Amino acid sequence: MYPPVFRVDCLYICSVFDFFGEHVKNRSFLYLALSFAVFCFFACGFDSDGESQSVNSWLSSQGMPSSYKVNVLEISDLPIVSSEVFHSSKPMSGYVTLSLGKFEDISHDSYLDFGFNFTKGDTAFIRRFKKDDSSEVALRLFPEKGFYASKFLKDSLPLEEDLEVNISWILKEYSTSSELNKVLDIPDSTWYASFEKWKTENSFDTTYSISIKKDSAVFLAMPKELVDAMREVSFGARLQVKVSAEKASRVYRFSGHGNASYMPSLQLKSEDRSMLLTPFRSALTMNGESLGENTLYGGTRDSLVLEISGEKIMEALSEFYGDEFPWEKGNKMDVRQAVVLAQFTIPTNDAGSVSELGAPIQVVVSSFAEEDTSEYRRDELYKLNISEIASNGHPNLVFYDRDSISLQVTYGMRDFINKAAEMENLKVMLRLGYPVLAPKDTIYNDYINAKGDTIRFFFDYFDYAKYDFAPMFENGVQMKLWLASKRGDEE
Repeated sequence: MYPPVFRVDCLYICSVFDFFGEHVKNRSFLYLALSFAVFCFFACGFDSDGESQSVNSWLSSQGMPSSYKVNVLEISDLPIVSSEVFHSSKPMSGYVTLSLGKFEDISHDSYLDFGFNFTKGDTAFIRRFKKDDSSEVALRLFPEKGFYASKFLKDSLPLEEDLEVNISWILKEYSTSSELNKVLDIPDSTWYASFEKWKTENSFDTTYSISIKKDSAVFLAMPKELVDAMREVSFGARLQVKVSAEKASRVYRFSGHGNASYMPSLQLKSEDRSMLLTPFRSALTMNGESLGENTLYGGTRDSLVLEISGEKIMEALSEFYGDEFPWEKGNKMDVRQAVVLAQFTIPTNDAGSVSELGAPIQVVVSSFAEEDTSEYRRDELYKLNISEIASNGHPNLVFYDRDSISLQVTYGMRDFINKAAEMENLKVMLRLGYPVLAPKDTIYNDYINAKGDTIRFFFDYFDYAKYDFAPMFENGVQMKLWLASKRGDEE
């Protein structure tokens, strides 16, 4: 039973106006939209006749027709007619974070782009570096401080491993400043596209004994072939470096090139002196495919697209109202009802699923709709069920002690009902979002409490996780709709 109070913010109220504004050119319906927004704001528990009657009385007191009613429709065992996981291997900026290693079937590679002019800066050191046969170059990386200082990992530090690493590089020399400066004008998108055809004879495999601590840099010694090639540079060069560790026991997170205090760099060393070269950009890739058609990865850009049987939804609505669905009249929009809230529930099953941090993770929902024959996706606005959350925690969490999860699809269902004659199924997309630090907190965001303390609801970093939804979909989904509608002479 859904409790009688939801928290609904102004964005949801605006969405009600958007819905009626787009589909109805009638002031009475716009007024109805306002009424819906207001009564949702105050109290929207519609599971009992008494609660429904109280809402109807309030509507009547506002001058709305008494034929408008708020009903709850539950539809059992709605089939999932199709499901597909989409994995994106497109490069992402390493401005904030770089990652290296492997989690389950997804490997993480880091790329750094350097441009340097050996005729400027500390030229005395450069001359020594170029003459010294024992000169060294090391890639200096700083573990992401905020992540490794978190409660999830600080007690397990240091993280130590003999890490098998592949280092490959592309070095191109330039003889003038104007040529070298043009490298900086190469768009990031062009650089990212080059990763697909990353081919070089300059590749080196080695093993490093690393120790990850939150305040200590990791130094990866570069191969002698690269050191000697840099020593031969007479004027300047562009150096692109790729670092992979596909046999790592985990994914290691490092600060990106946008962190001025903990920026990755190449440390050039000769005798007792050293100099740093910093990249002007960096990037990361996550490569690999899901092993299951309903297995969703977190910390990536993976998504799971579901299609829920539209035919069964229409049959349930027709049986519930006792008339035809969809109602094709006038503009062929069935505006006799509005979806106040829609959600579907599936049983949880953590078997075969893993997470790095072990914290609850939110499931983020988007719905697909159609407009002018084109399809677009809209993120669902999560409306809070306060008393349920206070008792049992948020219902949209996996890796949490719940028998089921409930996911809201209000936007999608609203559009589906009004265009059901044109849309075959209800289509939604699921993603794994951020770990949740306070699963029973009803604010659903970071905030400052009455004592002035900052309360963190979400963890600042994604969790590398894998969740198999297949067992949860075996018996379909349980759909629940809150519908404000009218029938009879008023229509």
